[in-house]
Amino acid sequence: MIWDAEDVNICNVMSRQRRVSETLPLAVAFLYFLLLTLLTAAPSARAQDSSSKHPDDFHITALFGGVAPWEPIERLAINSKGEGVLSKADPEEKMEGRLEFVEQKRFQIAGDALDAIYAAVMQNDFFGLNESYRDDEVLDGSFAELTIAAGQKTRRVRTQNIAIDRFDNVVRAINAATQEDNDIIYNEIL
Repeated sequence: MIWDAEDVNICNVMSRQRRVSETLPLAVAFLYFLLLTLLTAAPSARAQDSSSKHPDDFHITALFGGVAPWEPIERLAINSKGEGVLSKADPEEKMEGRLEFVEQKRFQIAGDALDAIYAAVMQNDFFGLNESYRDDEVLDGSFAELTIAAGQKTRRVRTQNIAIDRFDNVVRAINAATQEDNDIIYNEIL
């Protein structure tokens, strides 16, 4: 058989097509691997700080004060960036059945202190506490209520005139991280 130039060109084109079709699955697999690597790396790239130990949705709200209507109530809120706000409700409005909080001050908590609060929340099994603890023999006194969100869980716990070690340990961790005039204060922790 004698091959002319046109036959040789056709063979070369067919040979190139075969090589492309053999390497195409390999190229697709590589692109798939690259895409998968980028997608799985994305959550860690979104993390607020690679050294932080608390989750991105970690936040705390504390209400505390006197039980009697004429005693003030304060609110302390801390977000996952450590930004805190202390607010106070007017006792006169409280006696009228309204609670309108007025911002008193803003403050910042360092990341390691926020991690220490989160560690106290987990070590004291805050999410396993009952919703309410109360000493019914005391008519007056004080209360503290914590609402904590972390890791897509939220829990609100209230204590009134009773010491609950696991709850009080979390409050102590919060107070250790805040300046003294931002502390959560109630009788059982004094």
